Amino acid sequence: MDSVHGWLPKGAGLCSSPAVPRGVPASAPDAKSGYGFPRAARLTRPSEFTRVFKQGHRSHTRYFILVATSGGVRARLGLAVGRKASPRAVARNRIKRIVRDAFRRTPLPSMDFVVVARSGCGRVDSEALRKDLLVALEALKQ
Repeated sequence: MDSVHGWLPKGAGLCSSPAVPRGVPASAPDAKSGYGFPRAARLTRPSEFTRVFKQGHRSHTRYFILVATSGGVRARLGLAVGRKASPRAVARNRIKRIVRDAFRRTPLPSMDFVVVARSGCGRVDSEALRKDLLVALEALKQ
């Protein structure tokens, strides 16, 4: 037998250096492209989420609950997308991508925002979710 597995050609799988470093998806944009979501723009600790939920003002729409409170020097985002929004992880990740993208493209005041996805959110097209989120943001600005 020429290879360890028999069905692999000789030398397959023995590459010493991968083309992409481990832990980095091959399709990931580089940090210089501007498509990333920096840590400084995220709510990361449970205490930050708790503070926003306790002190924040709420805006309800069909697909989202948006809670906001005055924050630090820049707008920061926290996401709460549970299985009620969609039982499928692929759909929940899609919702998060749409919200992050809308957050990046919209000029916002220096506040901490938490977006909670409501049930049925995963079955809606991307444009409807964006519009619904912008309605919630406009309601909070007033």
